[in-house]
Amino acid sequence: MQETPLPVFARKMLSLAPSANCSVSSSAGPRSLAFATWIASLYGYTYWRTDEIPGGRYEMPGHDLIFVRNDDPGARRCAEWMRNPASDPTYPPPVAWHLNSGIGFCPPGWHPAVRLIVTPEVERFLHGEDAEFVQRLHLSWLNR
Repeated sequence: MQETPLPVFARKMLSLAPSANCSVSSSAGPRSLAFATWIASLYGYTYWRTDEIPGGRYEMPGHDLIFVRNDDPGARRCAEWMRNPASDPTYPPPVAWHLNSGIGFCPPGWHPAVRLIVTPEVERFLHGEDAEFVQRLHLSWLNR
């Protein structure tokens, strides 16, 4: 199975398609799934379900996370800000970011040196999503 890099996943959501998917290897652990969920929420998508991807002879099994577009006005406004932060200067940024490159996620269409910051609030969200995916996908071996 071929994993979906987060920038490719984010570009899918820029199209405002009714749904978007992100494939993640089983070996990646729940944090990769949690990051995909966080990025999807910034682009106005909500987690819907996970499909199992069976492994092949030389391939790891994985998970295909399916997200659906959230047409709630608040979600759409956040998504529009992520597409173009200058479009609504009155909207408070839904995410912290910095301009010194390095490791991290650079939203498509933003300056290449931008990286989103995982604040303590985002870390709490990711931690909660980790626990959800461990339980939902029976990844209890990760808790050892």
